[in-house]
Amino acid sequence: MDSSFFNSLFDMSFSKFITPKIIKYIYIISVVIIGLLCLFIAFSGFSKGVGSGFGALILASITFIVWITLTRLWLEFVMAVFQIAENTAALKK
Repeated sequence: MDSSFFNSLFDMSFSKFITPKIIKYIYIISVVIIGLLCLFIAFSGFSKGVGSGFGALILASITFIVWITLTRLWLEFVMAVFQIAENTAALKK
């Protein structure tokens, strides 16, 4: 991240947005966390037996896809709102 990130971070007038600069990192962190949670679900299922393990693996796979999709949709919505705000500010000038 460059110095403009830190300038935006400490912009007390909130004229610059930092979310568009960090949203890709938020998504990467979300994928990692959701992936780790789904691995935990799968491993905990296998600790109870092979049958439970395969059931937990299927559940973890479905959970991963659903949560990643919901996270992506939410972050795209957030970006759309920020783009609307930036375009509105440009029209105001």
